Amino acid sequence: MRYGGKISSLPPRFWLRIWVLAAIVLFFPSVLIGAGLSPAWAMAATGICGVATAVFPLRSSGIRPLSLRTAFQCAWYTVWLILFSSIAVAAAKLLLRKCGVPFPERQPLAETISGSPVADAVLLFLAVCVLIPFVEEVLFRRLIFRAWHKAHPGSAWLGTSLLFAAVHGYLPGLPGLFILGCGFQYLYLRHRNLAAAILAHSLVNMFAFGISVLIR
Repeated sequence: MRYGGKISSLPPRFWLRIWVLAAIVLFFPSVLIGAGLSPAWAMAATGICGVATAVFPLRSSGIRPLSLRTAFQCAWYTVWLILFSSIAVAAAKLLLRKCGVPFPERQPLAETISGSPVADAVLLFLAVCVLIPFVEEVLFRRLIFRAWHKAHPGSAWLGTSLLFAAVHGYLPGLPGLFILGCGFQYLYLRHRNLAAAILAHSLVNMFAFGISVLIR
């Protein structure tokens, strides 16, 4: 998978897609909640709008069908990603406590999931575990990585992974999210198929969703 050439060679529609997806991911949920929607409906609407933008047209999204063997490989790889990212988050929390830095124990989204009624929980599951992974993987692993790689190939992998971690806005989760971002990028480049990264991202979110439901 090559990304040679200058960043100026990217077409305007490429940049438009990046900015639209970034706006959807960063601002759309807050706008919808501010308009009176529940967090569950806001996340679901965000996911639907994001997927419509991210995967159309499908041929330029980098998403292709996965073989069963590749799917199993991605699932096994995801187990290790979850393990190492969880260790990193635990270590970050310990370090922050030692340094006296205040931080929330859980992400706001996790709090929302744990306190949601069943109907809202179903909507949140659809958004968090099915729709949002599509949107974030197209945005970070496909579009931003491609632009960053053209500008500075040596830092593209680490830079996009760090950006992915930062936009989640959860200080103790930065190391774990960075590890996840690096892992998702590896799967995409290794299999030359964004579906591999989307599958891993979905499985990670399903694991986190399950933990949020169990810990109330």
